Amino acid sequence: MAKATKVAAPKAEKKVVETVQTITETPIVTVVESNNDSVGQSHEIKEEAPIVSKAEVADKPIEEKIVDYLKTRGNTGFIKLNDYLKSLYHTQMNEPPLYYRLAISKEIKALLQKLVSDGSIAMQDERYLQLGNPYHFGADLKAANHDITTIDIYCKISEEGK
Repeated sequence: MAKATKVAAPKAEKKVVETVQTITETPIVTVVESNNDSVGQSHEIKEEAPIVSKAEVADKPIEEKIVDYLKTRGNTGFIKLNDYLKSLYHTQMNEPPLYYRLAISKEIKALLQKLVSDGSIAMQDERYLQLGNPYHFGADLKAANHDITTIDIYCKISEEGK
């Protein structure tokens, strides 16, 4: 009797090709004309913010993204940061959001602690230090961990960080 041997088929190599679309950084200028009979013609010029390519934004560390976000909001007082943090930790379809994970909550906590200790941002209170800590809820006292959906995080650009 001859022995049958299995020969493994060679594995196909997968190549990942990334395409990066670059967008120019020239500002868009919109000119609006209106006719005023008593004064003549007036021209209103609106300048919009320059377009930044997605590749530039993706290359920045999260700390810089947070500080840049707060700088774009101006000096309007404390800003709720939860929704912006959720946008930084997005997921693919049909997956639970990353910010529900304990490791991500602890990462956000460490990140905010670093920004506060550097003097880049100022926090309204110290509730952000509870990120990742356990808590109990409901009538059955179920256990869960704090994440950015259970704790409101308010911060602003620090006066010494400007």
